[in-house]
Amino acid sequence: MSDTSQNSESSRSHETIVDPAPDTVIRRVGIYFILLSVLLLYLLITTWPVPDFGGTVFRPVNIFGFSHTWAPERHLMFTVMVSGAMGSLAHSLTSFADYVGNRKLGLSWIWFLILRVPVGIAIALLFYFIVRGGILIPTVQVQPQTGLTPDTATKINPYAIAGFAALAGMFSKQATDKLAALFDVVFAMKDPVQRTNGLNIKPPSISSFDPAQLDKSSKTLTIYGQGFQEKCMATVEGKERKPSSVTDKKIVVPLDPGDVAVAPATLKVVVKNQDGGVAESSIKVV
Repeated sequence: MSDTSQNSESSRSHETIVDPAPDTVIRRVGIYFILLSVLLLYLLITTWPVPDFGGTVFRPVNIFGFSHTWAPERHLMFTVMVSGAMGSLAHSLTSFADYVGNRKLGLSWIWFLILRVPVGIAIALLFYFIVRGGILIPTVQVQPQTGLTPDTATKINPYAIAGFAALAGMFSKQATDKLAALFDVVFAMKDPVQRTNGLNIKPPSISSFDPAQLDKSSKTLTIYGQGFQEKCMATVEGKERKPSSVTDKKIVVPLDPGDVAVAPATLKVVVKNQDGGVAESSIKVV
């Protein structure tokens, strides 16, 4: 039993990688992550929002020797961005260390690990906007009689916002799944709205056929007109026929032997677009 488990572990450890990352690339990516970690920690500590002047504004920050003064809302947004980047960086560093340690880091995954940081920033900002807008959590209310400014940014706990942003960046997949579930509830529809002619799109029309008349040897029918969509469908006497070629002004429809088995006859040809537009005409079988 132990031999089998050892063999399976050894086989997994020696799995071949299609495009293994060279050592030089691994070193560069590792240095990039170290420098980025130091930069984000420096920015988070240096720009941490500290209330000042009676709690109505945040103190000015000093970044690389330059003093900056931001509006409270912008200051919090910057904190959210840095926190989201740190959260996603924690995920990237863990994955990078695991793959390098197991010698399974493929070159195609390098950009995935690097782009996790901007993705984490975007997800953290998106969640911050939703929280501040009161969709998930009610916004902070300020009473006029307190004499404070109507800016509520300084009344928000920066630790809670930074922690929330870091978690959103670290678990960006779960965060996007949560947003999807939220909007599935907010914009839930029992049945989709049926629009006959949305956005004033002209319905299709049929101008001619090739051949102009069918006979028992006919195997295809070319329909000329305009307004045909790429995934339109055609029916011949109510029987569905999938076009073999579709352009805006021409459709090639394959025919079954049963379509032209009876002559003389008149076949009803209908073309239906995805948006609901319908065109119909008739062709004779001789």
